Amino acid sequence: MSPSCPDRITLTGSQRRALARLVRAGRTEQRLVTRAQIVLAAAAGESNAQIARWLGICEDTVRKWRHRWC
Repeated sequence: MSPSCPDRITLTGSQRRALARLVRAGRTEQRLVTRAQIVLAAAAGESNAQIARWLGICEDTVRKWRHRWC
């Protein structure tokens, strides 16, 4: 992803901790876990295609949640 992309995600420490907590919690809805994983992976610099393959979801879904976070 290019540095000029408008959907580039940077997280604060507290945001990163909150998202990681959601992913680890045993009672979190799976759709919320998937969204948190998308945001965390995007913040780590992964591309939409890489995230989609890793999670087994459509690339459009990754693009949508990356955009909504921004």
